[in-house]
Amino acid sequence: MPTTLVGLVLFVVLLVPGFTYTLIRERVAPDRRHSIFRETISIAFVSIVSEAAAVALFIAVSTLVSIWRIDFDALVRQPEPYFQVNYRQIILTCALLVVGATVMTSVAALPWTSRSIRALRAVRAVLGERADEPFFSAWTKIFVGQPDAYVHVGCNLDDGSFISGYLDSWTRSSEDLPDRDLTLIGDIKYRAPGDAVVEKCGSVSGAVISARRIVSLMVTYVKDPDGS
Repeated sequence: MPTTLVGLVLFVVLLVPGFTYTLIRERVAPDRRHSIFRETISIAFVSIVSEAAAVALFIAVSTLVSIWRIDFDALVRQPEPYFQVNYRQIILTCALLVVGATVMTSVAALPWTSRSIRALRAVRAVLGERADEPFFSAWTKIFVGQPDAYVHVGCNLDDGSFISGYLDSWTRSSEDLPDRDLTLIGDIKYRAPGDAVVEKCGSVSGAVISARRIVSLMVTYVKDPDGS
């Protein structure tokens, strides 16, 4: 661990790409619970790999374009004198490298496109593997069953009522825990306990449903909500 303020600042800055990657993955991917040690190692590993890639790309470009170049040999052999003369260029270059590494990790953390997901499933089907990710919960598997379609969800609740609407979001925990919820939007329809008719809930635009209350969940993939 760094023992000076400057060392601490550099340590934190160098971990920005890995932290950004982890932050984005937590928002868009299923929540997998890991130990603090594993999370720390993951952040450090992603940061090192992305920064190494950024440095390699910078060296490759600088060999072709002589406008922006740093003498790494001089920086290693005589770091202090070289830094004193070229500190502005070195600091700016390091900042650009960290930003570039962060951009790379951010792009890598984004969800795959629907076409990429279908291609991956096709390859797995040829290999005889399951198309579902092993760390997906049951409702995540069914919610992402058709990435190009809108997902219409109907929920039978434990009090005998029924509610339906278009899926907006859900807790992406990898475990089928009761402390989860999903949100529905669009034309929310509801049937009270004991009633036989499902009716539209007036001006209601959304609903939040706890997994604790859901007895069964039904999903319909809709290509065109307006025409369905």
